[in-house]
Amino acid sequence: MAREAFIDARIGETRAGLVQNGKLVELRVRRWSDDASRARAGDVFVGRAGAFDRGAGGVFVHLGQPVDGFLTVRRDEGPPPEGAMLTVRVTREAVDGKGPGLVQVEDDASAGPPRRLHAAGIADDWRCEVFEADPDQAAALEEAIEAALSPTAPIPGGGRLTIERTAACIAIDVDAANRPTGSDRARFMRGLNVAAAGEAARQIRLRGLAGLIIIDLAGHPRGSDAGAIVRAAQDGFGAGPGEPRVEFADISRFGVLEIARERRAVSLAEPLLGPDGSATPETLALDGRARLVRLAAAAKGRTPTLALPTAAHAWLEAAAIDWRGPLSRVLGPRFALEAREGAVEAWLA
Repeated sequence: MAREAFIDARIGETRAGLVQNGKLVELRVRRWSDDASRARAGDVFVGRAGAFDRGAGGVFVHLGQPVDGFLTVRRDEGPPPEGAMLTVRVTREAVDGKGPGLVQVEDDASAGPPRRLHAAGIADDWRCEVFEADPDQAAALEEAIEAALSPTAPIPGGGRLTIERTAACIAIDVDAANRPTGSDRARFMRGLNVAAAGEAARQIRLRGLAGLIIIDLAGHPRGSDAGAIVRAAQDGFGAGPGEPRVEFADISRFGVLEIARERRAVSLAEPLLGPDGSATPETLALDGRARLVRLAAAAKGRTPTLALPTAAHAWLEAAAIDWRGPLSRVLGPRFALEAREGAVEAWLA
């Protein structure tokens, strides 16, 4: 299985994409604004153990972060003493109001205050060769991220997936849309559902979706058709090293395929979009800044200017991250920012 990763380090965030057998299958965005406050999967911390919680089967560990982590204690092991300093690795990021999941690791650096010892790289757990994205690859990453934030995705050969996150699950609907039907309806339905299952699996990986996922297939697949659909979904997830665990239920008599995918981190959309599905002020500000950098090559003495919606401009002015220094090193001192209503715009003045 050929795997390689591409990383685009931008001012304010780092973007990464995993390519498997020539196809982009996973996307990640890591924000500078989260660096100090989020314990990410793979990070190693020194933390202080709290009291053993018998009901929960473990101990909360203070990591020096806004949210404590949780270390599960096996039944055949004794819990660490309250107040003990432990070296732990994050196995699951804080999601859905739950703190990060931890495992204890052997390390001699467990003295001192709670702190991060090692920050995992954005692509470490992909366990493949990593390359710096060239301009074309960076543009492809940007386009793929924009597409992965859409509630719909095309099915190869025609048709459409509609993907919606609810409080209980991820719901995916399969719609034939404009897919050519042909004269054999049974063959058409099988082809549609097999293509949809494979693409649904890819979209789940691209979007970093996890938990209970329900795919409402077209019609009511049975027998060999149902088996082919499940296999297509399984193949879509792949079985690379370090992949989250995925479980499948049989397709129900109502034509629904249920999947449970291990949750290790927030989804792609959560840091980029607000609860209403629109881009956050930070997302608008960083996207605008990226446009400004792209204009620099053509500046030739003119002043790159960026107009942002008021909330996005206010986010930059609040200096949640140090962006002025890095931007000045790229553009020099000549750039201008404006706040006004409307879409993000960048131009040379």
